[in-house]
Amino acid sequence: MDQDINRILEIGSSSGAPAIGEAGASPEKIGGWLFFPAVGLILGGIVSVIGLVYGLSIVSKVLSKFQGVYTLHILFSIGILALLIYAAILFFGKKRNAPSIMIALMIANIAVSGLMLVIDYGADAEPLAIESGKDLLKAIVGAAIWIPYFRVSERVKRTFIIP
Repeated sequence: MDQDINRILEIGSSSGAPAIGEAGASPEKIGGWLFFPAVGLILGGIVSVIGLVYGLSIVSKVLSKFQGVYTLHILFSIGILALLIYAAILFFGKKRNAPSIMIALMIANIAVSGLMLVIDYGADAEPLAIESGKDLLKAIVGAAIWIPYFRVSERVKRTFIIP
């Protein structure tokens, strides 16, 4: 029986198929657990654009004492949206650096949400602070799940191999 297993392993290792990371290796399809970040990138982009359009439409209605803080929210949202679009391009292109950029997006989201929470409290903008707190909590939970996955998953390593 051990000989059969050894023979199977030898055949599998000498199949002539390129190893992961070698030139000519084809990436796996985006599937499995990667389906969820893919959907998140698409929906996140749509929700971000809608939120920005809505935010820009009501900027003149925001109380004057909150205008500066609100403007910061919009500027940071534009920055996160730009990074999200860049991450989505790399992700769906199965580029090798997509996992790193996805992790950077999650960390940037935590940093921006945390910074805005501090700024909102400092400016006594409690309604904005509540939303920033919710955003921070969602960003931390998402990062706690997905950063380890992007760092250790074999599927991620087999999917994102295009230079």
